[in-house]
Amino acid sequence: FVSPQSLDLNEFRTRFLGTLPPGVFRSKGLLAFKGYPVRFVFQLSGRRFEIEQDLWPEGTKPSTQLVVIGRNLDTAELHETLKSCLASGEATSDSPRLKVVANESRFS
Repeated sequence: FVSPQSLDLNEFRTRFLGTLPPGVFRSKGLLAFKGYPVRFVFQLSGRRFEIEQDLWPEGTKPSTQLVVIGRNLDTAELHETLKSCLASGEATSDSPRLKVVANESRFS
């Protein structure tokens, strides 16, 4: 999931972290939260996660980039969930994107 818009921290906690499907194994990314000038390095394994603050590299425009790894995931639902976490009031001409790398079960 890639978006030039910041996330709303409370919505991310409630709508994304609070409703993760059981098929999610890992997730990681660089997150921009509205109202915070720093970037957040996010890592999730199983149901445990950590978020660390870090500075955006000089000249980098804040954005949200998140990868979700799992099995039997409804990618359309994940995309809608993440879109619902975007902070309001940040107009942009770019739409959030979801890129599905592989949506198949290689291991049974």
